[in-house]
Amino acid sequence: MTRIALVQMNPTVGDLEGNAAKMRSMFAAAMAKKAGVAVFPSGALSGAPVLGLRHDRDFRERGKTLLKQLAGEFSRQAFFSEFFGATVNPSVESKLTVRSSALPYYRGSPEAVWREGARFSADNGVWLAECNLVGGQDDVVFAGGSYVAGPDGTIAKASVFSEDILVFDLEFPLEPDARALDDTLYLSRGETPMEEFHFSAKGSRETHPEGVAELHDALVMAIRDYIEKCRLPGAAVSLSGGVDSAVVLALTVDAIGADRVRTLTLPGPFTSADALRDAKLLAENFGVPIEEISIVPAYEAARQSLGTLLARGLADPEDVAGQNLQARIRGMYIMALANRHNYLDMNCSNKSEAMTGYGTLYGDLVGGFSPLCDVWKTDVWNLARHNNAAAGRERIPVSIIERVPSAELRQNQEDRHSLPDYPILDAVLGAFVDRGESYSELLEAGFDRETVEKCLSLHYLSAFKRQQAPMGPCVTGNAAGRWEAPPIVNRFRPW
Repeated sequence: MTRIALVQMNPTVGDLEGNAAKMRSMFAAAMAKKAGVAVFPSGALSGAPVLGLRHDRDFRERGKTLLKQLAGEFSRQAFFSEFFGATVNPSVESKLTVRSSALPYYRGSPEAVWREGARFSADNGVWLAECNLVGGQDDVVFAGGSYVAGPDGTIAKASVFSEDILVFDLEFPLEPDARALDDTLYLSRGETPMEEFHFSAKGSRETHPEGVAELHDALVMAIRDYIEKCRLPGAAVSLSGGVDSAVVLALTVDAIGADRVRTLTLPGPFTSADALRDAKLLAENFGVPIEEISIVPAYEAARQSLGTLLARGLADPEDVAGQNLQARIRGMYIMALANRHNYLDMNCSNKSEAMTGYGTLYGDLVGGFSPLCDVWKTDVWNLARHNNAAAGRERIPVSIIERVPSAELRQNQEDRHSLPDYPILDAVLGAFVDRGESYSELLEAGFDRETVEKCLSLHYLSAFKRQQAPMGPCVTGNAAGRWEAPPIVNRFRPW
């Protein structure tokens, strides 16, 4: 019988000594479970992705040195793949393929990976074990979800969005033959009938989050890891009384705890009493401190100082410069709070806004991390409802969830005065950005031509804002808005 441990680990990029120490600790835990072999995910030592660090000579040399040390310490009982090299235990024998992976997460990807693993196992008549990296790194999320699948449909799964050790046993006649290629360890099939294999697993997780619950857990891990790995003491959130900042607060509190979060609410000349009341109630519900500072004095002083540049009246709907000035003053205030405490300023923009440029550079687009940058507005509402349902109480006031979206930068302003209704906008740009559908395909799908052209025009014209916006976790399978953005200077239109 061979007992193998899939050691699902959350490393930090560049922390070679810290990652090596964690590998030793988790290796010892695997051995305590009587494992004969420990399999680590790709990038366990270096972290992933290393990007430009791969060109740093000191990083490469130190990594190679540590890799050799670990190979000796683990006494040929570990398999892990690094760009420094791979360590393989050549004494394991079975009809088994072992993969060391670092698969970026996208919504629904854990289930997709398990399905593909089961299909590979069945099609090739082999057992397949895959150890996947877990954790957040800049704008990349790794879900974990390591697994072992058998050709008979058997599958055992590790947890998602947390470290885990999945141990499984395979009992079979010994057939010594093993070879390594890239990130995969191939072990001999020999002539042993598959029915002679006996499988059991310890630590398999029977349930995993799905849908919006999965998205919530991915974002919480991304926030937590960014703050912890950057060694920041906490986070600052500006609460407007709208659903976006409410969800960002909820995610941040779920990630690091209420005691490490501070908030401001910054009413301006057009802030409604309802929005201000709900912002305060929200902070109270989550147990975080909130400070109210009116931006009106600063705004009036700035308008007076700028003189004729802002000569139009406050209520003039064309006074875009005056509207943006309000957003930029708010950005200055929340950044001051973050700077004072060395906190991370949490940006509250969502993907619908980002893909249409519905935001102010150096205003509501300021921040160090943007948790919702790859989350459509319709899913922001879903996250708000999920947060309340999971808590079993109204943490996010229903009045916030049901309020008509508004930036409140002019009298009676509503988002729908500038954008199509969010369900339509998200459907059009979701198809165009996430799934790569063409202009003609959108029309064939029944979308109104004028609406499609408006959505796509806004998307093309706002590329310069996305290039300057704060990063955040990519959670869609084709996050073209961040990975393959259109050029800033771009006159192409598909009509």
